Amino acid sequence: MGLEENEALNEHGPLGKRIFSVLFLVLFVATLGLGIVAPLMPVFAESLGATGIWLGVIFSGFSISRVIFMPLIGRLSDSRGRKKFITAGLLLYAVLSLLYPMAGSVYSLVAVRLIHGFASAMVFPIAMAYVADVSRRGNEGETMGTFNIAMFLGMGAGPLLGGALKDAFGFPAAFYSMSALTAVAFLITLFFLPDVVSSGARHRRHVPFRKMVESRTMKGILVFRMVSAMGRGSIMAFLPIIAARYDV
Repeated sequence: MGLEENEALNEHGPLGKRIFSVLFLVLFVATLGLGIVAPLMPVFAESLGATGIWLGVIFSGFSISRVIFMPLIGRLSDSRGRKKFITAGLLLYAVLSLLYPMAGSVYSLVAVRLIHGFASAMVFPIAMAYVADVSRRGNEGETMGTFNIAMFLGMGAGPLLGGALKDAFGFPAAFYSMSALTAVAFLITLFFLPDVVSSGARHRRHVPFRKMVESRTMKGILVFRMVSAMGRGSIMAFLPIIAARYDV
């Protein structure tokens, strides 16, 4: 990739703007689908007989699967391009969403969640890496902050839509809606997202994880992210059940 193409990849170049715009729309649609299901998942799991520990397994399994696969998928996307992983992840996401209503036990629900975590590892972190590729040096914070608006819009509107769908049509409607929205995101990515491997990503030096955590700054970031995720995960797993028992 020459200098002109590198400049075109910048968020202010035509190619960079297209990548950013498509990914913004894709992230919004995908997180809208995820937001539809997120507050309903604990109640759905409890209806299958999940106890407190199994609720933890159902939510932790998704995240643990992501933790295992994200480093490998991220590294592969550096050299082979982001689009193919985002596209494959969204397609798998759409198919897996159809399996939730078919889950007849806690064990089958855990299995779906584990595979869903793998699919998620191909979508959200890789989309953010692609946005980082097209960010102007020194302007990364503004670019990522703007991009994350899409995620919070989707996660904000999704639960409202999910609650309405569940009340009107039952649990399956929420999962089918997530599948449909993710399928739309898949088609947008497939047909409109440019497939570019930036020279910076291709030639970037990979730093071992052990080396990264030697940095005090990185240690602080990791601890903050871990504690924040633990708190958020606990709330997402149990607050909907408490609310349901009070007929909220």
